[in-house]
Amino acid sequence: MILRIITPPLSANAYVLRSEKIAVIDPGGDADFILNALKNQGIKNVNAVLLTHLHYDHAVAANAIAETFGAPLLVHRDEYEFSRKFWYNGLYASVSNPQFVVDGEVIKIGDYKLKVMHTPGHTPGSVCFYEARKGLLFSGDTVFPNGSIGRTDLPGGTYAQLHNSLKKLSGLTVKRLYPGHGAPVENGNWHIRMALSFF
Repeated sequence: MILRIITPPLSANAYVLRSEKIAVIDPGGDADFILNALKNQGIKNVNAVLLTHLHYDHAVAANAIAETFGAPLLVHRDEYEFSRKFWYNGLYASVSNPQFVVDGEVIKIGDYKLKVMHTPGHTPGSVCFYEARKGLLFSGDTVFPNGSIGRTDLPGGTYAQLHNSLKKLSGLTVKRLYPGHGAPVENGNWHIRMALSFF
């Protein structure tokens, strides 16, 4: 089961993966808002916090969620190291004691096996999480429905790298796309191809 939590103040998506273990992807916005949403769903434990990137609207509540449940906080090393230069201006969230994921690594969360796809472009250490058996892609701000893409004009953004990342994602079988903003959509491959067509 996948629960979507639309977080204030920028309507970013946090996703909760529920099976025999539970993970939260991209808890940004207000920590109390997310904790209350978890409580209302009867969730009493979180086994991992996964971050697609460290922009504040996707990660500012990550420490609070991880610390509340004693869960590991997972992020790409490039993202963490770059964010330490910019957290002070509010764009990047500051996280404590993260564990680093690498491209191609598979994270097992109950019934879900999430492959880490390093997809720089929006930020240096942006990643997507891909569940190959179910055809699910959690894309953060790399790609959105209808071919929209993440901004590349903020610190760490690179248009050429984002193009390469989209080409990488286009080789996957994506039945359902779970973006960082906007509603999840079916036929994710179409949306990724649409994004590539604009380059």
